Amino acid sequence: MLNQSFASLGLPTDLVDALAEAGIDTPSPSRPPPSPTPSPGATCWAAPAPAPARRWRSACRC
Repeated sequence: MLNQSFASLGLPTDLVDALAEAGIDTPSPSRPPPSPTPSPGATCWAAPAPAPARRWRSACRC
């Protein structure tokens, strides 16, 4: 994550001040950074297999 502050994210000053008083001065990431994109032609073993197509059955037997 980039070194961002709550103020640089656009939070109101009073909220930034309250967080600082509580000892919280930098935001934590909400999720890990994405995995790098594999190069073209590379085998990607971690990719999930595509889901099979679903065939919906109708309750109506027309």
